[in-house]
Amino acid sequence: MRFLESILYALVSGLTEILPVSSFAHRAILLRLFGADGEMPILGFSVHAGILLGLFFETRNLLRRLQKEHQLSLIPKRRRRRHPDIQSVMDISLIKTACIPLLLAFLLYPRTLQWRGQLHLVALFLIMNGLILHFPVYLPQGNKDSRSVTKLDALLFGAGSALSMLPGISRIGAFSSVAVARGVDTQQALKWSLLFSYPALLGYICFDIYGLFASGFAGVGFLVFLQGIVCTAAAFVGARLAIILVRFISVRAGLFGFSYYSWGAALFAFILYMTI
Repeated sequence: MRFLESILYALVSGLTEILPVSSFAHRAILLRLFGADGEMPILGFSVHAGILLGLFFETRNLLRRLQKEHQLSLIPKRRRRRHPDIQSVMDISLIKTACIPLLLAFLLYPRTLQWRGQLHLVALFLIMNGLILHFPVYLPQGNKDSRSVTKLDALLFGAGSALSMLPGISRIGAFSSVAVARGVDTQQALKWSLLFSYPALLGYICFDIYGLFASGFAGVGFLVFLQGIVCTAAAFVGARLAIILVRFISVRAGLFGFSYYSWGAALFAFILYMTI
């Protein structure tokens, strides 16, 4: 992949990792358009690291508050100056529970890697992603928060996100749609899905690092290392822009409009499969 192509690849990856339209699907489409055989481990690591940094930059205040309330909850009651915010403490508990299906899904993650090069499967999963985003439109809106969701709800949120191992299903979209279907407000669901992105991205980075060591860092020279740094910056910018955009859209119109984009991307992926 040429230098400018890799920058575009990283930027689009950062955008689509947060927008509910599947980063894996868009990366598969770009690889086909660029005529590349696959993604080098160093590029995958750079993209995921940049997205993680962008996510941290946009949610650092929320993380700081959650950490403060969690630490306060660990202090014995008689020594506390005030009670911890119950919702913040329950937010952390919810994310921990939702991680259980994700950890199980990571066991199957290596098997899904081969599907990314099969654009007809990518198109099918994009159609599924559109359906997942669209079905909450027909359900009544709720106002649940972390104080009223159950352990079962959290497991279902995580199970929905675990589908994002498939190249075409969006983690943000699946998590948010399942949460809305269970009676959660769209903005609250988006907040949790962003928090849930931390363990997911860290898992992908672990696989990227394993791939680097397994390949013996083959092909990683100074220029490739420099290219990786630039791609990290591009993914960082893309992730930040996507978070700002998705927050704005979720308030104005919800996320279901991305279902039409997913179906359009599915058609484009299928056309590529048939012609290239």
